[in-house]
Amino acid sequence: MNPMDQIIGGEVVLIDVAIYFAISLGWYGLLDLIARKRLGGSATPGYQALRFPKFISLAVVSAVSIVLGILFMGGLTVKASTSTYFGIPYFVMWVFYMVCVMRRLRAERYGRRL
Repeated sequence: MNPMDQIIGGEVVLIDVAIYFAISLGWYGLLDLIARKRLGGSATPGYQALRFPKFISLAVVSAVSIVLGILFMGGLTVKASTSTYFGIPYFVMWVFYMVCVMRRLRAERYGRRL
């Protein structure tokens, strides 16, 4: 039997979701620290422009975590191959916020407005 055809319970998925959420918070904190340092502090307009993308990213990650948590606390089971796709929304939001931060840093460096 292929290990990816194995059925996994909700506890495993909940642990994965908790790990994804913790990594998300750490990643956003690191990017936030880099942006604050390079943009000159939290009161600068360049840094303030990153508040909305950060809010969107945190809102989506939190919503995905809550929805998956509710579904799998109810006793839902899935194949191991299906559970690998639960990380996609987290990865998309990580890349989204990273791109927003890098674009803002580049815009502030070269004096462009976004």
